Amino acid sequence: KLKCILCYFNVVLREGRRGTIRVQRRRVEEEMGGAEWADSPSPLTRVLVLEGAIEDEHGAALQADFANRRLGGGVLGRGCVQEEIRFVLSPELLLSCVVCADLSENEAVCVAGTERFSAYTGYGATFAFAGRYRDPAYCPQSGVCPSRVVAIDALDLRGAADGRFQYCASHVERELRKAYAGFSFPDRRVEGMA
Repeated sequence: KLKCILCYFNVVLREGRRGTIRVQRRRVEEEMGGAEWADSPSPLTRVLVLEGAIEDEHGAALQADFANRRLGGGVLGRGCVQEEIRFVLSPELLLSCVVCADLSENEAVCVAGTERFSAYTGYGATFAFAGRYRDPAYCPQSGVCPSRVVAIDALDLRGAADGRFQYCASHVERELRKAYAGFSFPDRRVEGMA
């Protein structure tokens, strides 16, 4: 993971970078539940689900970070799964660890404009830096990278004695609120979801 972060600094120091990284927190009403969902006049939006690794999706697709409630999870420690890998491939995501408090039950965070700098192999204990990655979405003329990473934390019910516990109404409604908060950011340039 350290090699990925050092790769970022090497590129920025040698080539320079300009552009804007935007971190937004979105909160929905905690009371939003079954009746509000059923009575909502808002149509469901078109969703294009893409295959492959989330971090390999380029362009304006919304990239879902199934996050820890503390953004970045174990990125600066021993963690090395989906969220931590995503953060070290695009170290600018680490900014959200500094500026965002833990996610509440009805919140999501969107980080826009981060570039991917590293290639990798493996997952978990086998994760390894595999060299510099040139993000095809980055536009050097404008300094813009159209990435959108949305962090949504799920309930951790691994210790529940009964697996059906996750399907109780309060848990399902909480997860729906999280998804709504994350997938309803007002940016209409999103072209799909990875």
